[in-house]
Amino acid sequence: MNIQIRQEIQQDIPFVQHVIREAFTNEPFSDQSEHLLVSRLRNSKEFIPKLSLVAVVNDDIVGHILFSKLSVIQNENKIHEGLALAPVSVSPAYQKMGVGTALIKKGHSIARSLGFPFVILVGHEHYYLKFGYKHLKENISFPFDVPRQNCFGISFFNDALTHISGTIQYDEAFLL
Repeated sequence: MNIQIRQEIQQDIPFVQHVIREAFTNEPFSDQSEHLLVSRLRNSKEFIPKLSLVAVVNDDIVGHILFSKLSVIQNENKIHEGLALAPVSVSPAYQKMGVGTALIKKGHSIARSLGFPFVILVGHEHYYLKFGYKHLKENISFPFDVPRQNCFGISFFNDALTHISGTIQYDEAFLL
């Protein structure tokens, strides 16, 4: 199977929305609103068009990933900027076929090239480990309740997350 990863374009949006809804339909921890989150993030100041990617197979969009800016606020005055990964969506017919892996790897490559030092996410407790993510330590807190086993981060430069403590500040699109 040939998977092409490219930046999302305006014409992709209806297809991406469909993929996101389809991908999360049977997820037990989903509130079925991930497609609304992506719509809100596209209209936020934290949106990075180069990091909204689609996976294409045979001219069909079968996956999507979005990275957006976030900050970790340390001691109320020191700000560490990085990325949030949310969500990764793959059409059920293409799950477990490398689509999500291709999206994550391409997203990481672009994020590093843009100079972002780290990515933070909330996700399945085992899936992201294979990409180099580690469970976040207690020194980084979330602005909402989430089980620690689902909190992950990856550093691209100088173990960026090792030296950071504080509270994550997401775009308000995440908190609606």
